[in-house]
Amino acid sequence: MLERLHKSNIRNFSIFVGELQDKRYLFSYFEYVGSDFETDSQAIADDPETRRWWKETEPCQITLASRRPGAQWSDMEMVFFAELTD
Repeated sequence: MLERLHKSNIRNFSIFVGELQDKRYLFSYFEYVGSDFETDSQAIADDPETRRWWKETEPCQITLASRRPGAQWSDMEMVFFAELTD
């Protein structure tokens, strides 16, 4: 699965877990470095190992009302970013 993410131009992929109002939520972050996100996303979705992983983790997923129709995840808007360097 990680190899497929790399081939699909995903970098610095992280998953965080937090609790809010007695519910646990996952938040993921990644950087996309390609030029065709839709095609790369479809390659990830078509990957057998990724599909196996999604089948295992599906019972853990809670669909939020903010999710776009047909989307796997709810998007979040970045409201601040600072690249701090020396």
